[in-house]
Amino acid sequence: MLNQADLIKKIEALAGAEKVTRTVLGELSRDMIQYIVIDDTNDIATVNRLLQVLTPANKRTAIEFFEEFLPFKQAAGVFSKKIKGDKKLADKVEAGALFLEVEANTVWTWYEAEGVKPPVKAKEYAKKIADLTKKALADDQEGIEGGAILSAVLEGGVSLADLVLLMEQLAIKEAA
Repeated sequence: MLNQADLIKKIEALAGAEKVTRTVLGELSRDMIQYIVIDDTNDIATVNRLLQVLTPANKRTAIEFFEEFLPFKQAAGVFSKKIKGDKKLADKVEAGALFLEVEANTVWTWYEAEGVKPPVKAKEYAKKIADLTKKALADDQEGIEGGAILSAVLEGGVSLADLVLLMEQLAIKEAA
């Protein structure tokens, strides 16, 4: 049988691990700027390796931070191509150097100072509505017919003018 003391030990271990993660990521954030930008190693693979081991929340924060200071383009959470243009490159080097001048600066102080918000995931309403429509039409027990779905869409606020416009667009697309 579990007891409270065992649970509290596990909670404390987890809290300790999170503190270590914050501390190490803070140090690495400075080290990466120094290593890649100031020392001019261009070793972006090391940053990508770091991103692979972070939790989703820490990864989002780190990506935004590194986009600010590293002279590399990022797509889908992977940094790859070095930015082009002497001015852009010089701006990144200068920003990194200024950031490193204050020894207390880390990804976390930057995060708090910038008021960075995690990116909002797209809601993809059209996909959700389409998927729900498919389920409703395919449901043998409580299914619904197409006309009832269109009525529900109209009740939800879509106008007849919207439907007519859609039909015209579909006709043009089909004719092409």
